[in-house]
Amino acid sequence: MKKLTLRFITYFTVGLLIFLIYLFAMSTALIRLFNPVYVQQFIYTVDSPFALVEHVLIILFCFVL
Repeated sequence: MKKLTLRFITYFTVGLLIFLIYLFAMSTALIRLFNPVYVQQFIYTVDSPFALVEHVLIILFCFVL
């Protein structure tokens, strides 16, 4: 019984941590996505197309989750 409780607490804590990280990433991605000043600044300062692709993939990953 104690093992089951410990396992539940561990899974719950890890799940909560992952969910909080997801919420933070999602809010940051949405703020950056809908902020025209940031988008314009990002497009001007991008030094390689890979950075732009990486940014788009992060936003898509947040939406998929």
